Amino acid sequence: MDLDADDRRILALIQEEGILNPHRIRTRLGLSQAQSHRRLRRLEASGAIERYTAVLCPEALGLRFEARAFAVLAADDELSVRAFERAVFSIPHIVQAERLGGDIDYLLHVRTTSRSTCEQLVEDTLHALPGLAELTWAPVASRLRSEVTLPI
Repeated sequence: MDLDADDRRILALIQEEGILNPHRIRTRLGLSQAQSHRRLRRLEASGAIERYTAVLCPEALGLRFEARAFAVLAADDELSVRAFERAVFSIPHIVQAERLGGDIDYLLHVRTTSRSTCEQLVEDTLHALPGLAELTWAPVASRLRSEVTLPI
C-alpha cells in the first residue's frame, strides 16, 4: 500500500493516542470528516492498522520482574516446532516470543511478579517445554528503550 503524507500523519496520531474516530482526526489534522473517515477505513482494510490495543504498565499490574529466555530445540521439524510453539502460547507469563535464525531458535520475553516466581517458572514450566534441547535465561537489568511505536 502506498501511504501519502496524510496517511502517515493519521498512523502517527493513532500510535500516539490510540483509537481515533474520524472527527478527532479531522480536528487534529485539518482533514474533512469524509476524508478522515475514508482514509481511516482504508488504512484498517489494507492491514496498515493491524488492531487497536491499550498499552498497560506491567509494574502497575504487579509484573515487576522481566527476563529473557533463549531456547534451542532438539529438532527443527514441523511437528517439533508446532508442539513447542503451542506450549509457548499456553504460558501467559511469556508476553512475547520470537523465532530466530542462527544458533538460538527462540527468544522468549517473560514477565512475572518477582525473580523467585520467574525462577520457578523456568524450572517447572520452561524447562519442560516440548522438544527443548537447551534453555538459558537472564533477567533484564535495565531497559534502554521500549517503543511500541513504529517509525513512519
